[in-house]
Amino acid sequence: MFKKRRWIYIVVIFLPAAVLMLLSINSLGVKMNIEMMQSLFSGQWNEMRPSCINVLDNMVLGSWEKDKLKEAEMAAVVNFHKKIRAYHGINVSLQHKDNICGNVMHGATNRGITQFRALCDPNGSTPCCFENKCVFKTVEQCRCKNCFDLRQKLHAELSTWIPAEPTCKITMFAGEEDSCKVMKDMTIYFIGDSFIRQLYIAVLSLMRRNKPYGPFINGTPADTLKNCDKHYMLTTECSPWIGVNANECNNTTRLKNIEFWNTKQVNEILKSVKELRHQPNSIVLLSVGLHFQFNLQVVENKVLNPLLLSLANSSWPKVIWLSAPSAGLMKSPGYKYQQKENGIQYNLKANELMRRKGIPILDFFNMTEPVMSFDGTHHGAGVNDLKAQVLLNYLLEIKTSA
Repeated sequence: MFKKRRWIYIVVIFLPAAVLMLLSINSLGVKMNIEMMQSLFSGQWNEMRPSCINVLDNMVLGSWEKDKLKEAEMAAVVNFHKKIRAYHGINVSLQHKDNICGNVMHGATNRGITQFRALCDPNGSTPCCFENKCVFKTVEQCRCKNCFDLRQKLHAELSTWIPAEPTCKITMFAGEEDSCKVMKDMTIYFIGDSFIRQLYIAVLSLMRRNKPYGPFINGTPADTLKNCDKHYMLTTECSPWIGVNANECNNTTRLKNIEFWNTKQVNEILKSVKELRHQPNSIVLLSVGLHFQFNLQVVENKVLNPLLLSLANSSWPKVIWLSAPSAGLMKSPGYKYQQKENGIQYNLKANELMRRKGIPILDFFNMTEPVMSFDGTHHGAGVNDLKAQVLLNYLLEIKTSA
């Protein structure tokens, strides 16, 4: 797939370590991940073939098409969103009685910040939030700067993702058998924020689709299994019942989820990543930014550079970067540095940084922007199940190209 490069290192005696670190960090990242995992998989591979070339560019750009719906399917998704809102103390319509919206917050508080943005009932008589007030406007009239309109968002669970590139088709993995054809003998660490946790849960759920407990640990109470169905398992109330370590594919595949949201955890993260040094077919999926207020300088200096240095002179693991998804309309204006525009700018700069370091990027922003978020930050099963499919399609592409 890609030609191997020979690398020449110049050892400068007496050069201060700090300067050497700064000079080498970019080339180090390129060496580790350039063009991504040419030799990721060993052995013959004749069982599956990718249906999309260049997954990272072609599969993540596209649009959603709404499905022909059954009432029960629609009701299940709508009820999920209503229950989440009620749990957080929000009016299920998201609209204040005084019709004030936009830069107004409501609902429960978290660390002193009111959690959610007041919006307008999409099924009511004043569905458009215009100049901080709910008014009657058509969908087209409500497409304006600083307008908020829930009618313009869709449910991924009730839609189908169509890549913009017509030759790019998504190979849909149906469960353990299909997934293990790609993931056999692999070790993947899912490191980062709640976005990576949700991807980990989606992958594990796919691989355990036909098992009694699904992604949940053995012994999970029956009422928890009932309440934490495919819509709810991604919430913070259900995820504690999902183990952070998993051995799949007859114990040939190891998955691990490591939560990371604070620079104080860096040493712990580095220790975990070093476990994978020189371990063939190992991958680190990294998603950080939201809890660092989208400050790329902090992420680069405190997280990324130390991580790459810890993997110096080791061909494994390979690092894959996950871009931040789009913030939802419910994102509280109190989270000043986590708004949609902040995420866009962060992704632009972070993606450019990763390209310079030769780190592949899974960018799901375009995929999440049109989709309804259940809390202003996270997306439901439809988005995360699709993310899992894209990840496996990417691994399939690499595996068949090796």
